[in-house]
Amino acid sequence: MRSIAVLASLLTASPALAGGVGLLVGGGARTEQVYYYSDAAIPAGGTNPVMISDQDLWPQYQLETLIGQGIGGAEVVLGDRDDKIMGIFRFYYQGELPEPDPKTMDLGELDDAVPDTVNVHARTRQVMQHNGVASVGLSWGVFGSPDTWQVGFGGQLGSGFLSTNATTPTGETTSPTFLQANLGPTATYKVARQVQLFGDLTYQLRYHKTVDHGANLMVGARYLFD
Repeated sequence: MRSIAVLASLLTASPALAGGVGLLVGGGARTEQVYYYSDAAIPAGGTNPVMISDQDLWPQYQLETLIGQGIGGAEVVLGDRDDKIMGIFRFYYQGELPEPDPKTMDLGELDDAVPDTVNVHARTRQVMQHNGVASVGLSWGVFGSPDTWQVGFGGQLGSGFLSTNATTPTGETTSPTFLQANLGPTATYKVARQVQLFGDLTYQLRYHKTVDHGANLMVGARYLFD
C-alpha cells in the first residue's frame, strides 16, 4: 500500500516549470545574386559595342550584392535555468532592404562587356521584403557559469515560411519558402535570479534557388522559470 501511495503522489504532483521565454532584436546583412541583361555588348578583345536587337539573345549577367536585414521577435527556451545546454525555439520577423538596381549603379560595378548603363535591363525587387522565420536550435555555454556569465556556441536551423515582395532571378514576384541556418558564438549574463541577457553573433547560410551568405547579431532578454 505504501508503494501505491508513493506512486500516486508522483503522478499527481505538479511538476516545476523549466525553460523560459524571451524577446530579441537584431540585424545584419546577406549576399544576394541580382541578374540583369544588356541590349549591347563589347566583344572580347574589341572596343566598339555591338547592338543586339533580339531580346532572346541579350546576354545575362550576374551581380553579387549585399542586402541589409532587421530582426525582431520572440523565443521559447527549454531547459533548467542552471543548465549549460538549452533548447531554443525562435519566431521572428525579418525585414530586408530593396535590391540595388544595376541600371543606377556605376558602370565599373557591372560586367566589362556592358558598354553603358543605358543598355542595362533588370527587374529587381525595389520594395522591402517581409519574412516570417521559425527556427529551432541549441545554446551551449562552454566557459563561465549559468548563474553569472557564459560564453559558448549556438546554432539555429529554420525556414522562412511567410514572405512577401520576393523576386526570382527572372523577375517574377513570388512568396518563396527558404531554408536558413545560423551558427556562431553566444554570450549570456544573468542580471537577476530569473532574468538573463544574451547576444548571438552568427554566420548565416540561406538557400532559395541560390546559396547566400551573411552575418547576424541578435541581442535580447530571457525570463527563466524555476
